[in-house]
Amino acid sequence: MTLVFKARFFLFGLALFLVLSINASVPALDVPPLRARVNDLAKILTAEKTQQLEEQLREFEQQTSHQIAILTIPSLEGDPIEDFSIRVAEAWKVGQKGIANGVILIVAQKERKIRIEVGRGFEGILPDVIASRIIREVIAPRYREGDYAGSIQAGIDSILEVTRGEAVPKTSQTGTRRTPPGAGLFMLTALFALLVGISQRTPLRGALGGAISGGVIGSPALWSSSFGILIALLIAGAVVGGLANFYTARAWGRPWTVKRARRESWPRETIYYGGSGDGGSGGDFGGGGFGGDFGGGGFSGGGWVKRCKYRLLDTPKPKVNDMSQNLEQTLNQFTEDVKRTYGETLLTVVLYGSAASNEYVEGRSNINCLVLLKEVTPDELRKCAAQLPEWHKQGISTPLFIDPDYVRSSIDVFPIEFLDMKQRYRVLYGQDFLQELELKPERLRFQCEQELKGKMLRLRQLYLEASQTENRLVALLVKSTSSFMVLFRALLHLQGTPAPQSINEILIALSRLGLRTEAIGRVHSLRRKESALKAAEMDSLFRQYLSEIQAAVKFVERMNAAEL
Repeated sequence: MTLVFKARFFLFGLALFLVLSINASVPALDVPPLRARVNDLAKILTAEKTQQLEEQLREFEQQTSHQIAILTIPSLEGDPIEDFSIRVAEAWKVGQKGIANGVILIVAQKERKIRIEVGRGFEGILPDVIASRIIREVIAPRYREGDYAGSIQAGIDSILEVTRGEAVPKTSQTGTRRTPPGAGLFMLTALFALLVGISQRTPLRGALGGAISGGVIGSPALWSSSFGILIALLIAGAVVGGLANFYTARAWGRPWTVKRARRESWPRETIYYGGSGDGGSGGDFGGGGFGGDFGGGGFSGGGWVKRCKYRLLDTPKPKVNDMSQNLEQTLNQFTEDVKRTYGETLLTVVLYGSAASNEYVEGRSNINCLVLLKEVTPDELRKCAAQLPEWHKQGISTPLFIDPDYVRSSIDVFPIEFLDMKQRYRVLYGQDFLQELELKPERLRFQCEQELKGKMLRLRQLYLEASQTENRLVALLVKSTSSFMVLFRALLHLQGTPAPQSINEILIALSRLGLRTEAIGRVHSLRRKESALKAAEMDSLFRQYLSEIQAAVKFVERMNAAEL
């Protein structure tokens, strides 16, 4: 170690010691005693306004059990308002004992700083983002204009408006929320360090990149707070960056060395889910049919139409559109495109699946169409290739092109798929060839049993892969429903039940046959985002779901072909 390096190290340590000593030597502002709900030590409120606020807060406490206090001080005397507000909250203990359902509005007149300190039992009612908006959009504008009393009154009114009517939390949580100085900087550092760490080749580089992120983000702390925050941000960035690189590399491989196909599917927790009922026998889930990966659709080539993270939270219920005007316009344009492209070789254009029933959900369901030509050749297929991108933008899956010879030779091979189309279809152009198709019950029962057993095996296999990851397990359940619904329609058809149009009708009909459908119905509600699911419920829901599928398999096994 050279003399110059030693000198620099000594000076750096000395500077750090002095900075920390200076910060530690600043005396903390004494917390005034709590004498009333309104404590106007800065004398910015009139006696009438003080009494009015006191009565308003007393009445609110009697109605809701929540407690709100106001504190105005002449000056912070160099003390950060974050530290001072925490000390006030700890000393005053506003809120019921053991629950901490209290709020303190603190105003420092000289520094023109405002703080809303929220107890732990109140954080779910008045989160940070709402408290910040009240300060920024309601209190601060009036305060800058010199209307001190009006700003406090408006802030209290906004807090009451947000919290009124909320019940006292049942959980017994103690203490108050501690928001240390620089909390926002730590969150920002963690975010950037995470992104930088994932993109690096090694954990060491990830840690270095995370530390640099913390240094850049924390540099303002040298002027606004203390050197200690900067050091803490450097350490936090390094830890987050290193761990992010290490664990993502273990889960998905390193972004720079993994094969291209695997990189494109990264991250693995991305969940695909799509339409509201275009089901069928799928390639990856049980084999057979013309479907996609685990139930893309009976003759559906579209697969899944949306990519997103599946969240276990309540979300707005999607609008169910019964053949909306937009859908009609899309179908009319598609039909005209096909007629113009194929002319006399075109025999029929058919819409099938959920878009032809009341299960269609605009923006989520696929629009599945079948085109019947006199003869399907590569040259005929290429004619519409240029129009596919525009059709996809409109939500139309790549159409199925078949000819009469294919239909005649495939009825016994794919009876379930043809049955599914016969149950939910609409002729857009040409003759109705589906109505004339006759399906043999024995072939239908055989394929129903084959598909149910194949998909049940695939469901077990995918459960083995997804059982350790909650999001993937939920995605597996949600993704499988449409595929099973097509098979359930076939099962009900074999029993002589009129074709149900909605999934709820299918489940009711299955129940009448003595089959349990509670778990299947719960998964369906998750798919339509009509309910939420707790993490602790996931595994038990899957077990019940699989049990109900197995019962359906046994039911089909017992069906005697002679009875059909």
